[in-house]
Amino acid sequence: MSHSRAYDVSAVLALWLAMNVAAASAAETVGPLSDIEAINKALAAAKPGDTILVRNGAYPGDVRIVMAAEGEKDKPVTLAAETPGKVFFTGGGPHRSFATLTLTGSYLHVTGFVFHKSAGGVAVHFKNAKFSRLSHCAFNESGESRSVMTHMIEMGEDSTDSEVDHCYMARSLSMSIGTRGGALRPNIHHNWWRDIVARAGNGQEALQLRGDKAGQKGDLIDTPHASLFALVEFNLFDGACGDEEIISVKSNDNVIRHNTFRGHPTANKGGLNVRHAHRTVVDSNFFFGTGYGVRVSGDDNIVVNNYIERPVKGIRLTGGGTHGWAYRPCRNGLFANNTVIDAEEVALDIGTYMGMKDPNGGPNVVNIYPSGNRVYNNLFTCKRAEGVVNFPPPETGEVKPNDYRNNIAFCRGATAETLKLPEGFSVVDPQLAKEGRLFSPRADSPALGKALPLEQVKEDVFGRTRGPTPDIGCAQVSGGRKAIVGPLTAEDVGPDWMKGEFLPLEKEAALLEVREMLKKYPDPEFRKRLHQAVDAVAK
Repeated sequence: MSHSRAYDVSAVLALWLAMNVAAASAAETVGPLSDIEAINKALAAAKPGDTILVRNGAYPGDVRIVMAAEGEKDKPVTLAAETPGKVFFTGGGPHRSFATLTLTGSYLHVTGFVFHKSAGGVAVHFKNAKFSRLSHCAFNESGESRSVMTHMIEMGEDSTDSEVDHCYMARSLSMSIGTRGGALRPNIHHNWWRDIVARAGNGQEALQLRGDKAGQKGDLIDTPHASLFALVEFNLFDGACGDEEIISVKSNDNVIRHNTFRGHPTANKGGLNVRHAHRTVVDSNFFFGTGYGVRVSGDDNIVVNNYIERPVKGIRLTGGGTHGWAYRPCRNGLFANNTVIDAEEVALDIGTYMGMKDPNGGPNVVNIYPSGNRVYNNLFTCKRAEGVVNFPPPETGEVKPNDYRNNIAFCRGATAETLKLPEGFSVVDPQLAKEGRLFSPRADSPALGKALPLEQVKEDVFGRTRGPTPDIGCAQVSGGRKAIVGPLTAEDVGPDWMKGEFLPLEKEAALLEVREMLKKYPDPEFRKRLHQAVDAVAK
């Protein structure tokens, strides 16, 4: 055999091997599948880049799907609905049946599913999942029917760098999303919570951010394990009032920004609660008619640029307690360039819970006053003169004074003499006017150009640069720059396939329920007629 012929054979063999290796590693789309066992087998065999499709339709009863797979950064393993929004896990049955999807692996993606009345436990569980994502899914009347403390979506058990985005959660029966068990760097964005009403006195938060081992105990918040490094942004909480804490922060080093909170029309309560946390940033959020705006306990937290309109209570700095009391005093925080408009009871509350005793009958009492906080450049208005700013006197312990500078406080009919505020507050009409959906200082407002420049507040609530002469409050009116971001609406969040409308989903879910009930009706002829009637309504 000549050298050239041998070379040709070797080249052909190498090409054949390369083609077979490429074919073996090429991404595949499997399905659509409707058998749960087949879905689990396909997931177990999945390679990076593979997509497993679930056939459209309803999947009642107990469903257990486990994504134990390994994708790659640009080649995730994906579990998707055949058509987004057309695969329903409906739970039901006499024994609290429900569906659970477990993500345990790397670079996994779940998208396009609907959980409707799947009310027996955790619906989606990130369990030692890395760089994984849940997106464009809807959860309606789901969660744990027996305990409001259970997470409907749990990001836990050493799951890191994972993401929940563009999901819809309505009438959740328990906590909607929660972190725990060593989770790190969760990213929660562009989600839509709606119409959540309390089923118990405590629990059922829309979002709970817990660090590893931090649990419910404030004395563990000082451990390194309590840092979560969560990013929560561009979410809409629309009547998500299952608890006094719409967001409950029980971990350190988080950023919560550009979210919109709206009160519930009939069962309103709650706000954003930095429950026990350090070094958490609450920046550029919008609150409309909520129970309160932001409540803070812990050290070195930053609350800036928030717009809080017509709350019951605006911004609240809590006192702390002795003997391991779960409330930490608010210390060494920065509260700057916030706007609170027409608070019902109090716009700024310094020393929330001072004097409160342990409800469990222990020796604890809240008796440590907030200290060392910087309260700069804020604009407060209240309907009650005595509630513009509330300063109960410190009761015990050494207190590093809070520092108040360049704030405006106003209640129509009240004067500086009647309000008796400390230095750092100007009692003057801020001259606000409503432009579109929001109140903003007019051109003749005393807030314009009167704020202290701060390194932590380079932009305003709308994303506009503040410049060298910043305005008091959350909005930088001076300079006339165009807003970059603003309050969110349903069209901005949730699954793409919902397009900001929840009624079509609810209608389809109700029809599915009726069809499932019809399957149990004994008379086939009558069942057929009822099916025809239901189909006519659906059209």
